[in-house]
Amino acid sequence: MIELKAVDRRYETGLLALQGVDLRIAPGEFVSLLGPSGCGKSSVLRLLAGLDLPSSGEVLRQGAAATRGPVRDAGFVFQEPTLMPWANVVTNVELPLRLQGMAAEPRAAAALAALQRVGLGEFAEAMPRELSGGMKMRAAIARALVTQPALLLLDEPFAALDEITRFALNESLLSLWLPQGEKTKVPAFTGVFVTHSVFEAVFLSQRVLVMSARPGRIIEDLRIEGPRLRDASFRQSPVFVDACARLSTALARAAEEPALG
Repeated sequence: MIELKAVDRRYETGLLALQGVDLRIAPGEFVSLLGPSGCGKSSVLRLLAGLDLPSSGEVLRQGAAATRGPVRDAGFVFQEPTLMPWANVVTNVELPLRLQGMAAEPRAAAALAALQRVGLGEFAEAMPRELSGGMKMRAAIARALVTQPALLLLDEPFAALDEITRFALNESLLSLWLPQGEKTKVPAFTGVFVTHSVFEAVFLSQRVLVMSARPGRIIEDLRIEGPRLRDASFRQSPVFVDACARLSTALARAAEEPALG
């Protein structure tokens, strides 16, 4: 269980990024954060990753107060793949294990297994410049998953990709979350996904949290019904259409929400 209780985050510049944020994410959930640009979505991810601490309020993991420092069982996927251009793909994916001090042979085996999970097993020796944008992002996801994290944080990883590639990666991400399909009782990780796309949020998520304009806080918590593992047909379903309409309305309201106090 991950909880934020009455969290404020004010930066040293005086900027109040978050105000009164309350959220709870259960183990194995896939949750998206949706909101206007600059509303603090990435700030929430940094708090969950242990890269930052709140100015006030509490961040709790399994009921215990979080401390500053990277969370060891969390993986982070950024907006850009951030691959090392001088190293091949498998070496890039090995990096978190190298930093943990794992020996070379098991490290390479784990990296190759992660690449196979994302459909890049045949490109282990390729250089980043030889990959398409979508393949680079798959490699970045493999790197985040190579440590088998309990929590996967994704900060708009598909925003720069074309729509066809983005849809394909959405489906691939869900298959990584539920590796045995709907038979999976416990997902492989808890997912928290930041996006500006209503359609992407609805497709991926069990819940979508809408944040107000800065200072950000949660103004809508919408549960998305339907199967956990979804394909292209889900985008034509009444559940999808209705959820998109409701979230579009909430997003429009989010831009006009006044600050608390």
